[in-house]
Amino acid sequence: MNRIHCIWVGFILLRGCYSIDHKHKFYHPVYKDLHTYAHIENYRQQGGIQQLLVAEQEARQIVSAARTAKLNRMKQAKDEAEEEVAKYRAHMEKEYQKTVSESTGFSGVNVKRLDEEMVKKIDHLKKQAAKVSPEVVKLLMTQVTTV
Repeated sequence: MNRIHCIWVGFILLRGCYSIDHKHKFYHPVYKDLHTYAHIENYRQQGGIQQLLVAEQEARQIVSAARTAKLNRMKQAKDEAEEEVAKYRAHMEKEYQKTVSESTGFSGVNVKRLDEEMVKKIDHLKKQAAKVSPEVVKLLMTQVTTV
């Protein structure tokens, strides 16, 4: 008797889904399969239930191993994703720092240029004030002394 057949017959015995007809044959109401009572008794004597329990234990171990493998794959995928995010974050931070330094550099150049322009304008205004100063003093003196 092969292993699958043993498991199937053990299922018959444990679950009680078969009924016995008047000729001592097992009868399944859905599949209409017939199994002789002697065949089932032979299975019982060979330790079929024990084989069934062993097969069930093996199935549990297989399922447990599959779950463990799945959890390991999920953990590995999570670790890889976190690593990818860290790399992307570092890249974006580097780009941001580069942009900030470039804009600061440009503003430094702009400040220097504006300072130079301001000094030139102040010098120009001082020169114009020096030219006009004697005339303004004369005009003020005239206005103050005239009653």
